Formats: sequence, structure tokens, C-alpha cells
Amino acid sequence: MQVLARYMIVSCLAIMAIQCKKNEEEIPAVVIDNGGITYASYPKDNIASLHANIFAPTCANSGCHDGTFSPDFRTIQSSYNTLVMHPVIKNDSLNSYTYRVVPGDATSSVLYNRLTEDIDGNSGIMPLYSGEAWAAVKQEHINNIVSWINKGAQDIFGNPYQAGNKAPQMQGVTAVANGNVLAKATNGQIQIPSNISDVTLWFSFTDDELNPADLQTNILKFSPEIYDLESATEQNLQTDQTITEAGYFGNLVTYTHRFSFDPSIFNIDEAVFFRVYLNDGENDAEIPSNGSPDYIKLYFSLKRI
Repeated sequence: MQVLARYMIVSCLAIMAIQCKKNEEEIPAVVIDNGGITYASYPKDNIASLHANIFAPTCANSGCHDGTFSPDFRTIQSSYNTLVMHPVIKNDSLNSYTYRVVPGDATSSVLYNRLTEDIDGNSGIMPLYSGEAWAAVKQEHINNIVSWINKGAQDIFGNPYQAGNKAPQMQGVTAVANGNVLAKATNGQIQIPSNISDVTLWFSFTDDELNPADLQTNILKFSPEIYDLESATEQNLQTDQTITEAGYFGNLVTYTHRFSFDPSIFNIDEAVFFRVYLNDGENDAEIPSNGSPDYIKLYFSLKRI
């Protein structure tokens, strides 16, 4: 059955490719998500081509859009899901933009505008680390992105965007003791002085449908193990207060989830890793997950010093 299903998918996509206008430029076959299935060629303004030609080689670099923060350009699927009708994080001074990609309207899409201007006078024009290779093909790539958006931001199969509930995402983690935000190491790890006896961890999340304080599951786990928190004790996060502090990306965000504890329960010589478990009514989210880069796991860690 699996072989037959793959054959049917490839056959359908092959038909789609034949139906494309002959003058449309196409890229070679694309392998999606390491699933072992090779798909037909796509026009250059298809999301598969945009990922292969632009997002993956130019944007999904270490420490950038490689899962470190959203949008996530590691795969075609993650690119699509974190772009189309996804709320913006950075905006201009007039808050002109609501979504990263608005199907059918490139000028209202912050993705297009971040490729052409420094929207807030502080963030730069994307991509930040592009070099001469990008400059040589910049306008062609931007034209393909604009064409994709204005055609309705279709998925790889040519289907128009359909709204759906997306999983919650992280915006930042910080720690407060005695009214002061605790320092972090260069790798993002929270540093807790040994004389501190009461610390509050604060978390900032975003969800496309709910106020983060209204998420249905809000669980925290601690462990000395960076990869294994499955058997760790569950702690309930509180959501009845908020603070505003810098988030992961440096901008101010609202922190809605908190947990207070005495850090003396942890070994002073060991790093302690933590994860949060959320549910928005449809989607479970584990942040970070085992598949997250280690530097995100370090960002979700603390150490007594």
C-alpha cells in the first residue's frame, strides 16, 4: 500500500507539472522532509522551489531560521506553516503588518517588505548574511516570492491556503529574583547566584487563536538530562500575572507563564534543563523537543553559580 500511495502521489504531481505553462521555469525534483519520496518538478514560484532556492540555502543558517526562531525554514512544511497567515513579531512604527504572508497580497505581507526595506530602522533588510551570491539573484528571488504570494500562497500541490489551528510557539524565557532579571551566559543559559533562594522562571508564548494565558495545558519539567525529560516530575505553570521583558529576539514581549522555586534543590555543579508542555485545544507542543537544536535546549536551562 505504501508503494502504491507513493506512486499515486508522484503520478498526480507529474500531471500537475505537465499542465504548467511551458514557459514557466522549473527546478529539478525535490525530496521533501527526508521522507524518501521524490516529487515532480515545480515552477520557481512554488513553495517547494522557494524553499530549495531561497529559504533553505540563504535563511536556514545556524543561529538564524534553522528552528532557532520563527519563521522556521528547515523544511518546506515548516516554512509554509510559519509564514502563511502567521502573526508578525517585528513590525514597523505604524504596526502596518498583521501577518508574515497574506495570500493574494504581497504588499501587505511582512515577508516581502522585510526583503526590500528595514521596516523598523533597526532590524535590517533580510537576509542579513547574504553576500554577493544573493545580490546576483536577489530580484529574481523576490519576484518569485511576490508571484507565489499574489497567486494565493499555494501549497506544493497548488492548493490555496486554508486556515488551521497552529501549535503554540516560544517567544522567550527569563528568570527574575529579588525584582531583577538574572543574567544569562553567552549560550543563553540562565545563571543563578548561589545566594539566591527564590527564583521565578517566566515564559512567553504566542498562539494563533488563543491568548497564551488561556492555553489548556501548561506544564513544566526539570531534569539534569538534556534529552530525556519524559519521566521528570510535572510542575504546573501559573498564568495569573504578566511581565514585559526582552524576548529571545531582543524585542519586548509579554511573559504570561511563571514558576517560582528554590534553586537550592538543584546541584550547584550541574546544568538543569527544562521544557514546557502546552496544548491549545487541538495541538500539543513540547518546547524544546528532542529535535530542537542543542542551543535552544541550552536556552531552556539554568545553572547555579
